[in-house]
Amino acid sequence: MTKKYLDRVDAIRGLAILLVLSYHTLLCLYPNYEAKTYSDDGILIINNTKTAFLNFNPIGQGWIGVELFLVISGFLIHFIYLQTQNEFKWNAFFSKRFWRIYPPYFIVLLFFFIKSIDLSQSGLIDFFSHVFLIHNLSDKTFFSLNPSFWSIALEVQLYLIYPIYIVLINYLGSKKTTILLLLTTILFCIIANLYNIHTLSFGTFVLNFWFTWATGAFLADRYYQNKRVFKKPFIWFSLFYILFFVFKLFHFTSSFILIPATLSCLALMEVILYGNFVDKFAVNKRIFKLLSHIGLISYSVYLIHQPYLNDLLNFYNPGTSLPHLNNFVKIAFTYITIFLISYSLHKIIELKSIEYGKYIRKR
Repeated sequence: MTKKYLDRVDAIRGLAILLVLSYHTLLCLYPNYEAKTYSDDGILIINNTKTAFLNFNPIGQGWIGVELFLVISGFLIHFIYLQTQNEFKWNAFFSKRFWRIYPPYFIVLLFFFIKSIDLSQSGLIDFFSHVFLIHNLSDKTFFSLNPSFWSIALEVQLYLIYPIYIVLINYLGSKKTTILLLLTTILFCIIANLYNIHTLSFGTFVLNFWFTWATGAFLADRYYQNKRVFKKPFIWFSLFYILFFVFKLFHFTSSFILIPATLSCLALMEVILYGNFVDKFAVNKRIFKLLSHIGLISYSVYLIHQPYLNDLLNFYNPGTSLPHLNNFVKIAFTYITIFLISYSLHKIIELKSIEYGKYIRKR
């Protein structure tokens, strides 16, 4: 993969973290803005224009940034495998993933655990479930310590079943494997509806999100063969994104919303990877360069942003009589603070951890 396309992947990472960060910011500024109640006819209840605007805009459903991260992960991991499959070694793969993910995660985890100072039995269970990255398997520990950590556990669990994915594609091929995993996600949604299971741990179980990750791997397979998933990806992205909001409108289809969310992320990745619009205008180049820089520190941003987001927004509130000015100022300064801390974490911990991992493997 050329540097041009790696930069574009970093830009997509930057977009993903901005979606997540903006979504969590919106939750801080407008608590409980998300419409989740349905009428007896199964239609989402929207009381006013403000509620409609907050719910039906890209930021209002910015949690889709997590799905975009998973698609990116599947794409990069599998593309590296395809490039090096003759020399591919599982011990090197897991070593790279460990040193890339775990040390920064563990250091931030320790910080939040020490801050909570909960040495009770439940507190220690909570901590060690995070240490072993299984806290997403229980609703009791799902959002504790740091609410964003659940997807780190999910990501690691997807790495652990990657060998199974390789076995599947060797027998079925990447296309049939992706369809099989889509059917698995549909099955999870049907079970959730039939048995009224709407727990966080069930809805985000690794097999439920395997399809999301696998779409990225499928895109990598197409990209490696110099083929496309979609002939006109922007049209497909638009259709899937509209379908995503349509699914949200109805109670029955809302259970299946992960599917159009995933497919819209897949199409968006292809739009950005192949689109020539990036190089057409100078302003587009600057935007993508900025997104690429943000993408490089996106993991650190994800690790630290959520627990202190509300405190920072309140701290930087100028308190004028102009609410829109207040929001602009406090969001701007909050994001600058988060990005500066994340940049330091990226340089001091992330990169050093990756370098140390390389040193260990050479030995």
